[in-house]
Amino acid sequence: PLATQAREVLGVEGAESLVARSRENLKLNQAVAPGFPALAATQFVARNLFEMTPEMLVADGVADKWLVDPPREGAYALVQALAELQQRKSDGRATDAERAWSAPLRIVYVSCNPATLARDAGVLVQAGYRNRFGHPAPSVVQRYARHGIPVVNLVHCGAAVWRSDQPAAVACERQQSPRY
Repeated sequence: PLATQAREVLGVEGAESLVARSRENLKLNQAVAPGFPALAATQFVARNLFEMTPEMLVADGVADKWLVDPPREGAYALVQALAELQQRKSDGRATDAERAWSAPLRIVYVSCNPATLARDAGVLVQAGYRNRFGHPAPSVVQRYARHGIPVVNLVHCGAAVWRSDQPAAVACERQQSPRY
């Protein structure tokens, strides 16, 4: 379990019934864990990922790592709230609480929907996150292509312009304004 790898765990679910099941599962894991690593302090809360705000992120506290496994509709409001918080901090509009809040160092985003993954990943890239493993794998790029999702290689593209209101349109600076 993740709770054996962390100091604290905050589980966020979309429904109170799932929070209750998560709490029951935690109790069962604690009961059958003798001889295994101790579980971290763990709590669960119900949040609507589609209504997340920067203020809600700050209220939930700081986490070094996020594991995001949203429904098929993705986690657009969550990643937008994160990006907004980063923007407020960089341009001096952040409150004292927002300045004290730290964004996660690493985000693992699990998705069953390539379209919402691409949309949400675009926001995360705008917020400064990068994939340090050289992914996606060629098979993933092929799957994206079958679904009409553009994959942009910034080495060849230069600055890429992407807009959340036109997620399928990506403009490459080097193609639009070649210098030589």
